[in-house]
Amino acid sequence: HQDVPFEQVVEALQPTRNLSHSPLFQVMFDLLQTSETPLQLPGVAIERLDADYPIAKFDLTLSVVEEREATVAALEYNRDLFDAATIARMAGHFQTLLAGIVADPAQSVAMLPMLTAAEREQLLVTWNDTAAEYPQACIHERFEAQVARTPEAVALIFEEQQLSYAELNSRANQVAHQLQLLGVGPELLVGLCVERSLEMVVGLLGILKAGGAYVPLDPSYPQERLAFMLSDAAVPVLLTQERLRARLPLRWGEGEPALRSSTPHPASPRWGEGEDTPADVQIICLDRDWPTIALQPTTNPVSAVQPDHLAYVIYTSGSTGRPKGVMIEHHALATHIATVTAAYSITAPDRLIQFAAISFDWAQEQIFTALLSGARLLIPEPQLWTGSDYTHQVAQHGITVIDLPPAYFHPLVSLWQAQRPTFLDDQVRLVMLGGERLLPESLWQWQAVAGRSTRLLNTYGPTETTITATVGDLSSYAGSTTNLPIGRPLAGRQAYLLDPLGQLVPIGVAGELFLGGVGVARGYLNRPELT
Repeated sequence: HQDVPFEQVVEALQPTRNLSHSPLFQVMFDLLQTSETPLQLPGVAIERLDADYPIAKFDLTLSVVEEREATVAALEYNRDLFDAATIARMAGHFQTLLAGIVADPAQSVAMLPMLTAAEREQLLVTWNDTAAEYPQACIHERFEAQVARTPEAVALIFEEQQLSYAELNSRANQVAHQLQLLGVGPELLVGLCVERSLEMVVGLLGILKAGGAYVPLDPSYPQERLAFMLSDAAVPVLLTQERLRARLPLRWGEGEPALRSSTPHPASPRWGEGEDTPADVQIICLDRDWPTIALQPTTNPVSAVQPDHLAYVIYTSGSTGRPKGVMIEHHALATHIATVTAAYSITAPDRLIQFAAISFDWAQEQIFTALLSGARLLIPEPQLWTGSDYTHQVAQHGITVIDLPPAYFHPLVSLWQAQRPTFLDDQVRLVMLGGERLLPESLWQWQAVAGRSTRLLNTYGPTETTITATVGDLSSYAGSTTNLPIGRPLAGRQAYLLDPLGQLVPIGVAGELFLGGVGVARGYLNRPELT
């Protein structure tokens, strides 16, 4: 309708009015072509003047004037919506696009470049310059090195029980020797279905020391899910506790079967297809069978495990379909723990709580950041704590590092705002949140009660990239009240935002998050097509 006055178009269409933006459209492209022959009038000197309008008529207007020797473009924008830096980037993208068209006129517009050289450098290099030295040892070897440094220090506390680093190492070694007698070695998967307890960590370390890879199984899961994971992983050995046997999906077979030492495969023992446990599955109860296990040596076992062997397989929630077993190798886990230990400044004087269930990869970070730095780890009781219980435990045990999901943090920080516990001023130095979206209102509540030296970190990372991939420090954040940042990639990680064609999107433009680096998993167990 370019020949009809705009006011008449609006009057005819009668659009629903919204005072927050102009009617019909908000963005305009205006192309003007000047005459090849300059206008000449007798006795009159004609000069072009650029008008400066103090008010933008639309949210964004791109005006292009084609002249004889050049094409001149100008962007007019509403300063309530855009800042100068955003418009400058937009202009740079348009120039890059035009240059790409000239260089390759036959190329699809969607595949033409838009980012300026400086922006590509920033997105590809500057923001992803995360190179770092990585430990070559396996995760249990690094634990053994810590034991040698602080053998008498308290490693674990559970209810009224505690273990020193030397005691924890000795018990884990005995489990490892027992497992090796059963044929456990590199790439063999061992199930771990244990409640929160000292035995949980002893079993976990014992599997790693034997050379195997653990598959954590939450005993609170429905039997159908446990049966699926046991069948899919085809574990030939299962560590559990006597009191949990009734919760497991099937009755157990009899005898002392020989165990395979080769890599499990889909044809290995199937769970849930018959009345009894598969005949070649060995069940070890860490409580009932401890008198037998205790006969094994307490020395560090020798295994053929290497950094590129599996450390664990953790199953996804299955919210988007069938749960998938994510295979994480030793080097990925060891590198991650070294990275976050440095990023969080975890040291021997720290006190941590192992809050997450063992079946979540997040629990591995809580356990190993403590045990590989000489810190003390408090294991909570099996039942879920209330906010008051948690507050009491933090105060009683001198907890210095708190690691929680936002869903638990939201009501907890409301409680702390009412109670004002003193440990927020001089004890807790670090709070880490992750696993789901943090609500801005909880951040504002936290900032009202937190001590001046306490850091608040917002962490993000899927199971497939070994626990945590990005970290954002929100300690003094005062930005968006809608969405809180998840930060930037940790050492050895990369993060990119890409469009559907796999190209980098400009700063400020929505895209899909791609994560790379040393933390990327080997793949999905038995599902190479999804890997």
